[in-house]
Amino acid sequence: MRSVAAAFAVLLSLTPTGIAVAEPTKEVCVDAYKTSQKLRHDGALRAARDRLLICARNPCPEVLQADCVGWLREVDALIPSVIIKARLGASTDIFDVRVLMDGVELAPRLEGRAIEVDAGEHVFVFEHPDAPPVVKRLLIVEGERGRVIDVELTSRPLSTTSQDVVASVERRRVSRTVYVLGAVGVGALAVGGIVGSLGVVARGDLAACRPGCAQDEIDAVARKFLIADVAFIVGAAAIGTATVLYLRQPSVRVSAVPTTGGAMVAVGRAF
Repeated sequence: MRSVAAAFAVLLSLTPTGIAVAEPTKEVCVDAYKTSQKLRHDGALRAARDRLLICARNPCPEVLQADCVGWLREVDALIPSVIIKARLGASTDIFDVRVLMDGVELAPRLEGRAIEVDAGEHVFVFEHPDAPPVVKRLLIVEGERGRVIDVELTSRPLSTTSQDVVASVERRRVSRTVYVLGAVGVGALAVGGIVGSLGVVARGDLAACRPGCAQDEIDAVARKFLIADVAFIVGAAAIGTATVLYLRQPSVRVSAVPTTGGAMVAVGRAF
Protein backbone atom coordinates (compact mmCIF):
# COMPACT_ATOMS: atom_id res chain seq x y z
CA MET A 1 0.00 0.00 0.00
CA ARG A 2 1.25 3.47 -0.83
CA SER A 3 0.78 4.89 2.65
CA VAL A 4 2.59 1.94 4.24
CA ALA A 5 5.44 2.25 1.75
CA ALA A 6 5.64 5.98 2.36
CA ALA A 7 5.67 5.46 6.12
CA PHE A 8 8.50 2.94 5.88
CA ALA A 9 10.39 5.25 3.55
CA VAL A 10 10.28 7.94 6.21
CA LEU A 11 11.40 5.48 8.88
CA LEU A 12 14.28 4.17 6.76
CA SER A 13 15.41 7.69 5.96
CA LEU A 14 16.12 8.33 9.63
CA THR A 15 19.74 7.77 10.55
CA PRO A 16 20.71 6.43 13.98
CA THR A 17 21.74 9.96 14.92
CA GLY A 18 18.60 11.58 13.45
CA ILE A 19 16.32 13.48 15.76
CA ALA A 20 13.11 13.23 13.74
CA VAL A 21 11.88 10.13 15.61
CA ALA A 22 13.48 8.72 18.74
CA GLU A 23 14.12 4.98 18.74
CA PRO A 24 11.45 3.19 20.76
CA THR A 25 12.37 1.34 23.89
CA LYS A 26 11.24 -2.24 24.51
CA GLU A 27 8.47 -0.97 26.80
CA VAL A 28 7.25 1.42 24.10
CA CYS A 29 7.31 -1.38 21.52
CA VAL A 30 5.25 -3.68 23.72
CA ASP A 31 2.76 -0.92 24.54
CA ALA A 32 2.36 -0.05 20.83
CA TYR A 33 1.91 -3.75 20.03
CA LYS A 34 -0.90 -4.13 22.56
CA THR A 35 -2.71 -0.83 22.12
CA SER A 36 -2.73 -1.12 18.31
CA GLN A 37 -4.96 -4.18 18.57
CA LYS A 38 -7.37 -2.49 20.95
CA LEU A 39 -7.57 0.59 18.72
CA ARG A 40 -8.18 -1.62 15.70
CA HIS A 41 -10.94 -3.47 17.50
CA ASP A 42 -12.55 -0.12 18.46
CA GLY A 43 -12.49 1.05 14.84
CA ALA A 44 -9.83 3.72 15.39
CA LEU A 45 -7.83 2.50 12.39
CA ARG A 46 -5.76 5.65 11.94
CA ALA A 47 -4.63 5.64 15.55
CA ALA A 48 -3.95 1.92 15.31
CA ARG A 49 -1.73 2.48 12.28
CA ASP A 50 0.25 5.11 14.17
CA ARG A 51 0.96 2.57 16.93
CA LEU A 52 1.85 -0.16 14.44
CA LEU A 53 4.38 2.12 12.78
CA ILE A 54 6.20 2.14 16.10
CA CYS A 55 6.37 -1.60 16.76
CA ALA A 56 7.09 -2.43 13.08
CA ARG A 57 10.58 -0.88 13.18
CA ASN A 58 13.92 -1.43 14.82
CA PRO A 59 14.92 -1.85 17.55
CA CYS A 60 11.63 -3.51 18.52
CA PRO A 61 11.93 -7.29 18.96
CA GLU A 62 11.70 -9.20 15.70
CA VAL A 63 8.73 -11.23 16.84
CA LEU A 64 6.79 -8.02 17.46
CA GLN A 65 7.98 -6.47 14.21
CA ALA A 66 6.73 -9.40 12.16
CA ASP A 67 3.23 -9.16 13.58
CA CYS A 68 3.12 -5.38 13.39
CA VAL A 69 4.22 -5.30 9.75
CA GLY A 70 1.48 -7.75 8.78
CA TRP A 71 -1.14 -5.94 10.80
CA LEU A 72 0.01 -2.64 9.34
CA ARG A 73 -0.75 -3.85 5.81
CA GLU A 74 -4.19 -5.06 6.90
CA VAL A 75 -5.09 -1.87 8.75
CA ASP A 76 -3.84 0.36 5.95
CA ALA A 77 -6.04 -1.50 3.48
CA LEU A 78 -9.08 -0.94 5.69
CA ILE A 79 -8.68 2.81 6.29
CA PRO A 80 -11.28 4.60 4.14
CA SER A 81 -10.86 8.05 2.65
CA VAL A 82 -13.17 10.77 1.37
CA ILE A 83 -12.84 13.48 -1.25
CA ILE A 84 -14.95 16.54 -0.51
CA LYS A 85 -16.30 18.79 -3.24
CA ALA A 86 -18.33 21.89 -2.48
CA ARG A 87 -20.34 24.34 -4.55
CA LEU A 88 -21.93 27.63 -3.68
CA GLY A 89 -25.21 27.58 -5.54
CA ALA A 90 -25.69 25.43 -8.59
CA SER A 91 -22.27 25.41 -10.21
CA THR A 92 -19.63 27.55 -8.50
CA ASP A 93 -16.85 25.45 -6.94
CA ILE A 94 -15.54 26.79 -3.64
CA PHE A 95 -12.48 25.87 -1.62
CA ASP A 96 -12.60 27.94 1.58
CA VAL A 97 -14.83 25.40 3.31
CA ARG A 98 -13.97 24.24 6.82
CA VAL A 99 -14.86 20.62 7.48
CA LEU A 100 -15.65 19.19 10.90
CA MET A 101 -16.15 15.51 11.64
CA ASP A 102 -17.85 14.64 14.94
CA GLY A 103 -17.06 18.13 16.23
CA VAL A 104 -13.33 17.97 15.40
CA GLU A 105 -11.78 19.87 12.51
CA LEU A 106 -11.00 17.49 9.67
CA ALA A 107 -9.75 20.10 7.18
CA PRO A 108 -9.43 23.90 7.38
CA ARG A 109 -10.14 24.18 3.63
CA LEU A 110 -10.62 21.97 0.60
CA GLU A 111 -7.60 20.96 -1.48
CA GLY A 112 -9.09 18.30 -3.73
CA ARG A 113 -7.17 15.52 -1.99
CA ALA A 114 -8.40 12.35 -0.36
CA ILE A 115 -8.71 12.64 3.42
CA GLU A 116 -8.37 9.50 5.49
CA VAL A 117 -11.07 8.92 8.11
CA ASP A 118 -12.13 6.10 10.40
CA ALA A 119 -14.95 3.81 9.36
CA GLY A 120 -18.35 4.13 10.99
CA GLU A 121 -21.14 6.66 11.33
CA HIS A 122 -19.93 10.26 11.41
CA VAL A 123 -21.48 13.72 11.43
CA PHE A 124 -19.82 16.08 8.97
CA VAL A 125 -20.31 19.84 9.16
CA PHE A 126 -19.31 22.07 6.25
CA GLU A 127 -18.80 25.77 7.01
CA HIS A 128 -18.37 28.69 4.61
CA PRO A 129 -18.37 32.40 5.54
CA ASP A 130 -21.07 33.23 2.96
CA ALA A 131 -23.43 30.31 3.60
CA PRO A 132 -25.21 28.59 6.46
CA PRO A 133 -23.43 25.42 7.62
CA VAL A 134 -24.46 22.13 6.03
CA VAL A 135 -24.68 19.01 8.19
CA LYS A 136 -24.45 15.49 6.77
CA ARG A 137 -24.65 12.21 8.70
CA LEU A 138 -22.78 9.57 6.70
CA LEU A 139 -21.78 5.95 7.13
CA ILE A 140 -18.16 5.44 6.09
CA VAL A 141 -17.34 1.86 5.10
CA GLU A 142 -14.01 0.13 5.75
CA GLY A 143 -11.80 -0.13 2.70
CA GLU A 144 -13.78 2.46 0.72
CA ARG A 145 -11.20 4.72 -0.87
CA GLY A 146 -11.82 8.10 -2.44
CA ARG A 147 -15.51 8.34 -1.67
CA VAL A 148 -16.73 11.63 -3.10
CA ILE A 149 -18.87 13.77 -0.79
CA ASP A 150 -20.60 16.43 -2.85
CA VAL A 151 -21.86 19.41 -0.84
CA GLU A 152 -24.04 22.24 -2.10
CA LEU A 153 -24.14 25.35 0.07
CA THR A 154 -26.70 28.12 -0.27
CA SER A 155 -25.83 31.80 -0.06
CA ARG A 156 -26.98 33.47 3.14
CA PRO A 157 -30.15 35.58 2.74
CA LEU A 158 -29.61 39.29 3.12
CA SER A 159 -30.56 40.36 6.61
CA THR A 160 -32.23 43.65 7.40
CA THR A 161 -30.76 44.29 10.83
CA SER A 162 -29.75 47.78 11.91
CA GLN A 163 -26.16 47.04 10.89
CA ASP A 164 -27.13 46.04 7.35
CA VAL A 165 -29.44 48.96 6.62
CA VAL A 166 -27.56 51.79 4.98
CA ALA A 167 -30.27 54.33 5.67
CA SER A 168 -33.74 54.17 7.11
CA VAL A 169 -36.10 57.11 7.29
CA GLU A 170 -39.60 56.90 8.69
CA ARG A 171 -41.96 59.76 8.03
CA ARG A 172 -45.63 60.04 8.92
CA ARG A 173 -47.91 61.60 6.33
CA VAL A 174 -49.76 64.64 7.71
CA SER A 175 -53.10 65.72 6.20
CA ARG A 176 -54.23 69.31 5.75
CA THR A 177 -56.92 68.82 8.39
CA VAL A 178 -54.26 68.14 11.01
CA TYR A 179 -52.45 71.34 10.07
CA VAL A 180 -55.68 73.40 10.18
CA LEU A 181 -56.77 72.00 13.55
CA GLY A 182 -53.30 72.50 14.94
CA ALA A 183 -53.24 76.11 13.83
CA VAL A 184 -56.74 76.74 15.23
CA GLY A 185 -55.75 75.16 18.53
CA VAL A 186 -52.58 77.20 18.89
CA GLY A 187 -54.41 80.40 17.90
CA ALA A 188 -57.26 79.73 20.34
CA LEU A 189 -54.84 79.11 23.19
CA ALA A 190 -53.05 82.34 22.35
CA VAL A 191 -56.35 84.30 22.31
CA GLY A 192 -57.36 82.72 25.59
CA GLY A 193 -54.08 83.69 27.16
CA ILE A 194 -54.27 87.30 25.96
CA VAL A 195 -57.93 87.85 26.82
CA GLY A 196 -57.48 86.14 30.18
CA SER A 197 -54.61 88.45 30.97
CA LEU A 198 -56.74 91.51 30.05
CA GLY A 199 -59.49 90.17 32.30
CA VAL A 200 -57.08 89.90 35.23
CA VAL A 201 -55.96 93.50 34.68
CA ALA A 202 -59.56 94.74 34.39
CA ARG A 203 -60.53 92.90 37.54
CA GLY A 204 -57.74 94.67 39.34
CA ASP A 205 -59.09 98.02 38.15
CA LEU A 206 -62.49 97.22 39.67
CA ALA A 207 -60.93 97.15 43.11
CA ALA A 208 -60.77 100.97 43.06
CA CYS A 209 -64.54 101.41 42.58
CA ARG A 210 -65.90 98.65 44.77
CA PRO A 211 -68.54 98.30 45.97
CA GLY A 212 -70.04 100.95 43.68
CA CYS A 213 -68.66 99.77 40.30
CA ALA A 214 -70.88 100.17 37.24
CA GLN A 215 -72.59 96.99 36.06
CA ASP A 216 -71.31 97.35 32.52
CA GLU A 217 -67.73 97.41 33.84
CA ILE A 218 -68.36 94.25 35.83
CA ASP A 219 -69.98 92.59 32.80
CA ALA A 220 -66.99 93.54 30.62
CA VAL A 221 -64.58 91.78 32.97
CA ALA A 222 -66.84 88.72 33.10
CA ARG A 223 -66.99 88.60 29.30
CA LYS A 224 -63.18 88.65 29.10
CA PHE A 225 -62.94 85.63 31.40
CA LEU A 226 -65.72 83.85 29.50
CA ILE A 227 -63.98 84.45 26.17
CA ALA A 228 -60.69 83.21 27.65
CA ASP A 229 -62.34 80.06 28.99
CA VAL A 230 -64.03 79.34 25.66
CA ALA A 231 -60.77 79.98 23.79
CA PHE A 232 -58.87 77.56 26.05
CA ILE A 233 -61.54 74.88 25.59
CA VAL A 234 -61.55 75.34 21.80
CA GLY A 235 -57.75 75.34 21.65
CA ALA A 236 -57.41 72.19 23.74
CA ALA A 237 -60.11 70.39 21.74
CA ALA A 238 -58.53 71.37 18.39
CA ILE A 239 -55.03 70.29 19.40
CA GLY A 240 -56.35 67.05 20.88
CA THR A 241 -58.28 66.21 17.71
CA ALA A 242 -55.25 67.06 15.54
CA THR A 243 -53.06 64.77 17.66
CA VAL A 244 -55.49 61.85 17.35
CA LEU A 245 -55.77 62.30 13.58
CA TYR A 246 -51.99 62.50 13.26
CA LEU A 247 -51.38 59.31 15.20
CA ARG A 248 -54.04 57.41 13.24
CA GLN A 249 -52.44 58.16 9.89
CA PRO A 250 -49.95 55.59 8.48
CA SER A 251 -46.28 56.40 8.28
CA VAL A 252 -44.00 55.71 5.32
CA ARG A 253 -40.62 54.08 5.86
CA VAL A 254 -37.91 54.37 3.20
CA SER A 255 -34.87 52.13 3.67
CA ALA A 256 -31.75 51.46 1.64
CA VAL A 257 -30.61 47.84 2.04
CA PRO A 258 -27.25 46.57 0.68
CA THR A 259 -27.33 44.00 -2.10
CA THR A 260 -24.63 42.19 -4.03
CA GLY A 261 -24.89 44.78 -6.80
CA GLY A 262 -25.22 47.92 -4.72
CA ALA A 263 -28.30 48.84 -2.72
CA MET A 264 -32.04 48.27 -2.85
CA VAL A 265 -34.53 50.94 -1.85
CA ALA A 266 -37.49 49.59 0.12
CA VAL A 267 -40.66 51.60 0.78
CA GLY A 268 -43.10 50.36 3.36
CA ARG A 269 -46.01 51.53 5.49
CA ALA A 270 -46.09 51.40 9.27
CA PHE A 271 -49.11 51.98 11.44
